[in-house]
Amino acid sequence: MDDQNLQNNSYEQQTGNPADVNATTNAFGMGEPPVAPEQPVYNNVYEQPVAPEQPQKTDTLAIVALILGIAAIVFGCCITYLGIALGIGGIICSVMSKKKQKSGMATAGMVCSIIGIVLALIWIIGSVAIMGMLAASGIDLSSLM
Repeated sequence: MDDQNLQNNSYEQQTGNPADVNATTNAFGMGEPPVAPEQPVYNNVYEQPVAPEQPQKTDTLAIVALILGIAAIVFGCCITYLGIALGIGGIICSVMSKKKQKSGMATAGMVCSIIGIVLALIWIIGSVAIMGMLAASGIDLSSLM
């Protein structure tokens, strides 16, 4: 039974004038039927639908580079040699990650690693300069340690 016959049967079953029936109700007395989702329009009969691009997954090396870079900043101020080692590891991981795919996380890891190495080197140079000044002024450093 098609929709026209179904609607005619529903009008015959109801009492009163069919013009009085609400236009938004169907044969079963319910609201409007659901609308089918719109189909994409193609210019060419042979054109195939294109799947939406999937977001690229973040490379594990980029995450490791960022973690090592942040650790290099933290340890660059406290344990300088560990900060330098973590910074070098972060730079290596970020370079390897950038060869696979360019991502902002790999760039951030490289920047953090460089900052950690620079902080560690500044801390080492500052410490050596302070100890040199103390030794030049005649203070015995072995008694302080």
